[in-house]
Amino acid sequence: MSLPNSILNDPNRPLPAPVEFAGEWVAWNHTRTEIVAHSDDLEAVYDVAAAAGHPNAVFQKLPDADTYFMGGAIREATNLRSRNKSCRAC
Repeated sequence: MSLPNSILNDPNRPLPAPVEFAGEWVAWNHTRTEIVAHSDDLEAVYDVAAAAGHPNAVFQKLPDADTYFMGGAIREATNLRSRNKSCRAC
């Protein structure tokens, strides 16, 4: 199945966030093309983004690096490995 171009090229869809921000809150600029602040604390991210001139920033909590999307649920990789010892991908 291929996704329609309207989904792939949606201007409101943020770019993938760099892995070094995994588990943190990030603030995207209004056009969602640049991360303007990041931290573990949402209030700190808001303060930094507003001080940098981005009062309309878009906030996103990024998953931890060892968490991934699978079949409509977010699972931690370590939990899956311990449950399914026969899984070749785990």
